Order: sequence, then C-alpha cells, then structure tokens
Amino acid sequence: MQEKKQNPAKQRKQTAPEGMCSLGYITQAHGLRGEVRIHLHNPNGETILDIETVTVQSPQHPRQTLHIQYVRDHNKGYLVKFKEANNRNDAEALKRCELFVPTSDFPELDEDEFYFYQLAELPVFSTTGEEIGHVKRVLPGPSYPILVVAYKKREVFVPVVESIVPTIDVEQKRIEVEMLPGLFDDEE
Repeated sequence: MQEKKQNPAKQRKQTAPEGMCSLGYITQAHGLRGEVRIHLHNPNGETILDIETVTVQSPQHPRQTLHIQYVRDHNKGYLVKFKEANNRNDAEALKRCELFVPTSDFPELDEDEFYFYQLAELPVFSTTGEEIGHVKRVLPGPSYPILVVAYKKREVFVPVVESIVPTIDVEQKRIEVEMLPGLFDDEE
C-alpha cells in the first residue's frame, strides 16, 4: 500500500503565536548569499517593507526571531535577506517557514477599517440574525477583499462590498451578510 503524502501547504501552516499574525511564508532560497523568496498572504501588502524583525517557524524549524537586512522587489514579489542567513544553506534551512510579526507593530486603523487577520474565524450572520457560518480566511481581490465563509460543509466566496456585507464589527465579533439569491443556495 502506498503511503499518502501530505500537502506541503498543510505541513507549513502554523498557528500564530499569541499577539502575532502570519504575513506569509518563505518559498525558496535565492542565489548564494542567503536571500529567500517570500509569498505574502496579501500580495498587495507592504508590511514587510516596514518591519525590522520577523519570527519564523515551521514543523521542521523551531521558532526563531530573524532580523531583516533588506527587502527588494523581484518578479512581482519580494526577496528578503536576513542578517542570520549568510549563504544558500542558511536560506534553504528556512524554506517553508511561516513569517510572523507582532500585531502591535501594525499602524492604527480608522474605525471602519480592519486587518484581514482580524476577520479569521469570526461568525457570519445573515442580516436577519441567523448564524450561517464563519470566516475561514480572507483573500485579497483586485478591487475588494473576498471572505471565504465555511457554510454547510462547503466554502462560499463573499465579496466585501457594502451592498453584500453591510456590517463588519471586529469589536463585537460579528459579520453580517445579505443573503442574495445564488450566493448561499443549498446544493441539490
């Protein structure tokens, strides 16, 4: 009997340490001087440009704080050089590590703004008050974010526009969604 291989993305996913948020993960080493290519959960995010340290961790790599020497654009993404990674072998050891940053480092938001990580696992209600599921994750879209809502053993992609999602209340831990025809229809 052949052994079932686990999806590398599932092997990589780590629970964020308390007070931290995952920015993305290291995909591979780049070059010989210790640079790594990173994948950001929000490819439009620029948080990586404003921070000096990250915490990295994977199932194969213990939690460690790394200091960013520099970040540079590369093929619609970023390459990062950590002070602790001086050669390709050091960079290879970081492959598949999740990148965590303290949420306290994030800028303050206006009242009607939110960070994607704040919506994960929030309950989702219809505008009539019926609980319909919870947010599994938030995807960046070209014009607006997309909520991935766990609904009756499937995922529903809900665009975050006011006519469909009139309420996002992070403080009260509540998201309300307009039950439009076709959006949450049960599969036959």
